[in-house]
Amino acid sequence: MSSSGGGVLADSTFWIDCLDPREPVAHTRARVVLDQARRGRWLMPFPILYEVLRTRLTRRPRQMAELTRMLRSLSIELVDDAPFRDAALRKSLEVYPRQGRSISLVDAVLREIIQGRQFRIRW
Repeated sequence: MSSSGGGVLADSTFWIDCLDPREPVAHTRARVVLDQARRGRWLMPFPILYEVLRTRLTRRPRQMAELTRMLRSLSIELVDDAPFRDAALRKSLEVYPRQGRSISLVDAVLREIIQGRQFRIRW
């Protein structure tokens, strides 16, 4: 895992929208962003892969092939989420509910990555 340089960090919804033409507006918007940022470095935390490569997607050969093509065509840096898990889990169970917020564990991990100092992520 690199500690320098910036990267593109997209959530699961982005990747699913890239693959699913049944929602034409979201699909088109995601593909435009993908094309615009194609040459950038993409940060891919493992929890995002878990959500994107869910059982339903793995049963769709065309979408699996498209995801494989997309990932191979991009500069992907896999991000180990281990340094972020404990804080994300604690916040998901204790902090966010007290604030009246429902944030998934995956989104909590992404928040920890964004707030961390290991990557420069602009949003």
